[in-house]
Amino acid sequence: MNKKLIAVLICLVMLSAVMLSACGNKFKQDPVSVDGVSNDTVAEGNYGRAVKLGKYLYFVNGIVSVDVDNTFGTPEKSAIWRVTLADDGSIISDSRVRIVPKNVLDSSSKPSIYIYKGWIYYATPNLELTTAGEPNTTRLDFMRTTIDGAKTEVITTITSRSANYMFANGYLVYNLNGALYSVDCESKKTTTIIDKNLSTTLFVMDEDGGAFAGYVLYLKTPSDDVQYKNYNELVAVSVDGKTSKTVLTNTSYTSDLAVTKNIFQFGLLDYKVEADGLTLFYTKANVLGGSSTQTAGTYCYKFQSTDFAFDATKEAHLSNTALSGIIPISYSEGVLVTGTNVVYQYKAAQNVVAKTVLEGSFKVCFVQGGKVYYSESSSPKNLYAFELDKVGTGAVAEKIFKAESIGTTGITMEVVDGYVYYVDGGTYKYLYRASLSGSDVELVGKMTEEDVKAIEDAKSE
Repeated sequence: MNKKLIAVLICLVMLSAVMLSACGNKFKQDPVSVDGVSNDTVAEGNYGRAVKLGKYLYFVNGIVSVDVDNTFGTPEKSAIWRVTLADDGSIISDSRVRIVPKNVLDSSSKPSIYIYKGWIYYATPNLELTTAGEPNTTRLDFMRTTIDGAKTEVITTITSRSANYMFANGYLVYNLNGALYSVDCESKKTTTIIDKNLSTTLFVMDEDGGAFAGYVLYLKTPSDDVQYKNYNELVAVSVDGKTSKTVLTNTSYTSDLAVTKNIFQFGLLDYKVEADGLTLFYTKANVLGGSSTQTAGTYCYKFQSTDFAFDATKEAHLSNTALSGIIPISYSEGVLVTGTNVVYQYKAAQNVVAKTVLEGSFKVCFVQGGKVYYSESSSPKNLYAFELDKVGTGAVAEKIFKAESIGTTGITMEVVDGYVYYVDGGTYKYLYRASLSGSDVELVGKMTEEDVKAIEDAKSE
């Protein structure tokens, strides 16, 4: 072998090494201190845009559109940042640090992060070029980054940014085109499809990581070969797909299949994780023939454990109509439903009669600790609260905070450790917070230089 050929081979080897190194360092960044927390530290507020881990608060800084440059290291506004909290819960100034330099959101612009055993799990748009040389508009990456920011991995990529999904207990589960998939985030291998031909799915996102955390409830058409179906089935499955049970079927209310009034098609509405179980809210309807149905009403049931045992005599009847857009409270307190300039409560103790709890053009934001928190339904700026059990006693609602604007479209409020977090509804859409005990609102994260300049320019005009 001549010297020239040897030199060429050496160059090729060195070039390959450089390319492999570059690929390996694609998500490389220096670690930050995680003093006082470990892989066993339990997170507070999982599945929201702000999650507390020990003395740190990890959060999605703001909201951008899905087509903004998402090259690792570039994003700031919709990246995951971290602040350090003082003993009294206040944010320590100058403690802001970017942990995940990726845009964290999907097509619905609803950022969500989940922290588990030293990793931050999230979804981010995949903008790799298509064969036509254009940025991809449908692919979504599921990724994870260590809490110190040092290591980042791609778990898997799917072809939809609107798929329902959930991280739980080291797994990713998602519903794509009517099929339910589960991925082990350690091995990053997609398992065999858990089930097919699904309709509605509910992912039990228990931020406290209780017994029901990571379960999926879904409806499906029965698998037998009967051509005419007058019922559907409710199934519960664990996030890893290893534990599955048919919870409701055509024999759940009767053993005589000729009594069709006791055979139902179900519709899933929502759920509430309670201290003593999981309460599911759903509708029931009888099939009269063909596609004609008769509504049986809205109900709820509390499952005491993950064996999902069902006793029809303990089902609570909330309404004779099929409610929608509910805000679940609990098994005993039922749900809230917004009508035209009014908010109603439906619960079993009221014998399916709606109770007016709030009048006016308002939107219920959340219910916590026996209080209903609400804001204006249009151009909201204030957060108010009243005690649910004092409705009708003349008690006056209290104002929690006033903001310049509160985001509404696709945006919800979240409560973590006594603070309510929200995205402003103005031009810039950053994360703010205020104490539930009453305080001024404050910017949680860090504005980009571009937005700071835009604000200064607007003031000088």
